[in-house]
Amino acid sequence: MKKILLILCLISNIAYGKSFPIPFVKDTHYKVLEERKLTKNEILEIYSVYCKACYAYEKTAFKTIKKSLSKDVSFKEIHIIGMGKFLSSPAFLLKNSKDYEKTKMVLFETLHDKNIDSISDFLDIVLEKEGLSKQDYEALSKNAKFEQEINEDEKKGKEIAKIYGIPAILINNRYLINLKKINTLGELSLLINYLLSLDEGVANQDQSNDGA
Repeated sequence: MKKILLILCLISNIAYGKSFPIPFVKDTHYKVLEERKLTKNEILEIYSVYCKACYAYEKTAFKTIKKSLSKDVSFKEIHIIGMGKFLSSPAFLLKNSKDYEKTKMVLFETLHDKNIDSISDFLDIVLEKEGLSKQDYEALSKNAKFEQEINEDEKKGKEIAKIYGIPAILINNRYLINLKKINTLGELSLLINYLLSLDEGVANQDQSNDGA
């Protein structure tokens, strides 16, 4: 019970911006991508629905963290295809979705909780859950705008994912968390909160210059 209360207390610090000693080391727990332009109050997740580790994080840590963030912090996501056996079909379904989180979990569950060997069986299950026909899917899979966005996501996502793998968490477009060095949800929450607070003055200055 004490551990649960401690974790909840640590997570709440993301919302309330409390400060405390930080036991994290640059280039061990996180990497600074100096070449990237600093943003403010932004968390970016790079993942793939084909990735088992991504599925595990999505069901536990990321789900909790998303609910704990204050309203001024945005949580964005980039899906990459990688070596997925059904190629880009999940990516097109995500681009078409009106309920991204629901579609993402449908894809995760179908790919990892069911024994699916063919793209036909995969689409039969997913399209039924998404309320789409095969004709609908054929049309969206030929959508040039979606295809361009998917290619752009793949390029952006792989550039970051090649450093520590996926899932990857990038804070304010500059601070990349090394999830292999994080052992608990409490630690992850503390590190996210710490990285969100870094260089706030620089981010504010960058945004002022953009608007000038």
